[in-house]
Order: sequence, then C-alpha cells, then structure tokens
Amino acid sequence: MNIKSIFFLLVQFQLIFSNLAEHSCISQIGNRDIYRNNYTHPESIQGEHFVVHFTSSDVDSQFVNNQWMNLQSNAGLAQSILDLSEFALEHYIQMGWEVPPPDCNEQIDDIGSPNHCINFGGNSLYDIYIANDAAGMVVPETPYPVEPYT
Repeated sequence: MNIKSIFFLLVQFQLIFSNLAEHSCISQIGNRDIYRNNYTHPESIQGEHFVVHFTSSDVDSQFVNNQWMNLQSNAGLAQSILDLSEFALEHYIQMGWEVPPPDCNEQIDDIGSPNHCINFGGNSLYDIYIANDAAGMVVPETPYPVEPYT
C-alpha cells in the first residue's frame, strides 16, 4: 500500500469518526423517547454487569402494535437472559473490547439530581427489561467523559 492510499484511508476514517461524534446516540435526559417499564410487582435478578427486570405477575400489560400484551415472565427466563448477557460481555472483553463504563455515577448523593442513579435503573449495572416491544437494546444514557469512553 502506498502513501497516497494510506492518506486516503486516514481521511475516510476521520470523516467517519467526526460524523459519529456529531451524531451521538446518547439522548438528553429531557429529550428522549426511551422509557422503562414500571411493573406493579417488580422482580429482578442481578449479575456482575447487568440486572434483569421482570414480573411474574399477570396484572401488568403493555400497549404494543395497537393491542394490550401481558408482561408476565418468570425467573428462569430472566436468569437465562442474565447468563447469556454476562457470557457475551465476557466474550467481547476477552476479544480486546473495553469494559463498558458504569450505567450511572453512584457517587451522586442528591436524589433530586437528574444524574442520580435512581433515574437510570437504580445502580451502575446495565438494565435489561423483559418486555414485548423490542428484541432488545442498550442505550447509553449519560456521557462518561473518561478515557477511553470519550
């Protein structure tokens, strides 16, 4: 590969990364259409990096595609999701990926602060909610201005 080709590739990468920086996937807290399910009888299973939220009660439902769908699940499914999530993260870390930053800053004591962990699932673990409206997603909710996450 000659110097001209290398220069061209560097320019392309710079354009891609500058575009990513301008279009961050982090939604502002006051301007996001992401919501958490509020279960009447909440349950959760916690691991090293994730917490799975679910309900085994049949009283909760969710309006999806113009119909009400029951949110009832069970601890076996929640545990399977937790186990597979922890396994997948460990696999990526072993491949050289960075460990993700915490989901929130647990050092913030002011419960009225919009950056308090109570607004992000309650702790710094990544939250997984069993629901009917998506196959799954993890959304970074707050910037974490510490290398290598900037």
